[in-house]
Amino acid sequence: MRIHAIPPGIAFLPALAQGIRERLPAPDALARATILLPTRRSARALRAAFMPSEEGAALLPRMRALAGLSTEDADELALPALLELPPAVAPLRRQAVLAEMAMRLPPSRGGPPTPEQAWGLAGELATLFDEIALEEADATLLRQPARLQAAWLEKLEGLVKGELAIHWQVTTAFLRGVAEAWQGWLEDRELLDIGLRRVLALSTQADAWEAAPPPEMVVAAGIGTGGTVPAAARLLRVIAQHLPQGFVVLHAEDAATAELAPDALDAAPTHPFQGQRRLLRLMAETRLQFPPWTTTPEAPPRAALLGQALRPAAALPAWQSRRPDHWAPALAGLSAATAPDAEHEARAIALLLREALEQPGARAALVTPDRDLARRTMAALARHGIAAEDSAGQPLSMTEQGAFLRLVAAMVASDFAPVPLLSVLKHPLCAGGWDRSEWLAATRLLERAALRGPRPAAGLDGLAQAVPMAAPPQCLGVVEALGRALGPFTALPAGIARPPAALLAELLAAAEALAATGEAPGGLALYAGDAGEALAEHLADMQQGFEELPPIAPARFPALFEAALAQGVARRPRAHDAHPRVAILGLLEARLLHFDRVVLGG
Repeated sequence: MRIHAIPPGIAFLPALAQGIRERLPAPDALARATILLPTRRSARALRAAFMPSEEGAALLPRMRALAGLSTEDADELALPALLELPPAVAPLRRQAVLAEMAMRLPPSRGGPPTPEQAWGLAGELATLFDEIALEEADATLLRQPARLQAAWLEKLEGLVKGELAIHWQVTTAFLRGVAEAWQGWLEDRELLDIGLRRVLALSTQADAWEAAPPPEMVVAAGIGTGGTVPAAARLLRVIAQHLPQGFVVLHAEDAATAELAPDALDAAPTHPFQGQRRLLRLMAETRLQFPPWTTTPEAPPRAALLGQALRPAAALPAWQSRRPDHWAPALAGLSAATAPDAEHEARAIALLLREALEQPGARAALVTPDRDLARRTMAALARHGIAAEDSAGQPLSMTEQGAFLRLVAAMVASDFAPVPLLSVLKHPLCAGGWDRSEWLAATRLLERAALRGPRPAAGLDGLAQAVPMAAPPQCLGVVEALGRALGPFTALPAGIARPPAALLAELLAAAEALAATGEAPGGLALYAGDAGEALAEHLADMQQGFEELPPIAPARFPALFEAALAQGVARRPRAHDAHPRVAILGLLEARLLHFDRVVLGG
């Protein structure tokens, strides 16, 4: 098999681009090549690695994220066979259907699950079904989803024995019932589950290329941990073994890791090369060392140090070899700091990133799984005049528009208590059909006249009665405008059950009316910009999903709405004012990328 490696500590994507150029010097051949990478961000970075060229303009190869490795970064190659696969169910619609099934659970000691609890349980069920599909290696079972889930559930039934066996049997019986009902629902609508659709896309690509290998170059690069999906491993094997110009390019193991036995990392699932070794086994490849992809400089000493430090516990004797002089060069430029809290940590990181930018052309990045730390660092960088963006995006519930929707629902749920009420009335998006400055001035009059003493009676009527007779007329004007904007969405009682889709429609209509001004409808403000566009798309999916849910007590709607809204993410393209040499990345996004200074936080 044509498998090559790039040494550790070497910038992966520039070396990958260099090797491709060496093999394809003709511009037309380069344009016909296809490069498969683990994420879209790495594909964009590889595009930038191809750009520095003395030859001027050039036609670049097709660079795609390999379908099936992640939910967000999934591209499918333009193969006709993929058109024969049924479409995948929408994620929120799937979660709503599974939540409806979970809500039919028999009451336990704590009573039946609430809508938001059922929604969370449905998310875990969806994750389980995706994992079942992604871990299956038998192509025959993949084509028969009902048999696939039944086979896995049979394996689950025997996992727990002893005192917990009866409880586990109840759990697996529930899982079996939900799996059968879910597959029946999908078959009736001629849809595929999301994970199964991604795995079948990989399998279909492998079948098509095995039957008719393309003559152009196809390179799968940097696919280590994500490639442990059996269907992805089979596709890589087809690329390396059957395609005339197919190559798989991996990270070369450091010297300390390479000397370990082939199965030494099986008990170390967090080791960075554990996934790659599993991938090679799935590809039926027995080698661990591969020829270099291109000529590169000697690997820096830090790669050897990290390989030594990350050896599994079974290789403990190697840690007892103390050679401080030998490892001193590897420690150059490496430092560690402990902060007393997250705010101090963010400020320290911001200073480190700011310091790196003093060097002309230097690029710096924070890599962290902690999104709260990422947001704090963005705020700390702003104090230095540096605009940075989090690659993971921003949860829709934390955007200005998403927060406004949540506040409107909380205001109605609280029967217009002063604090939630003022949070809505003073929100930057709220104008109630008035001029924004007039609305804000009238809101302040209402606050002084009726909301700084005893709490008014519940509801809009209680609020109107709390306005003194001598108060300026604008006070009652705000209350009346609020009532007109809310329409039927003025109470969320705990008794009469209503369809969640209807409650969502009323909430959105009320929010749009509140966001309107005298010159423009509220939708223009509520769905403006990249975050507003992402919110509109997510709300459309929520509306479709909520139609699958049974009627619920309106008082439970705000919690359900917040749980569903929090699943949306606003991923904006890099803003014009964002600093081009600063990046804030998650663990997956940081793979294959290279920076002059990297800060590991959180």
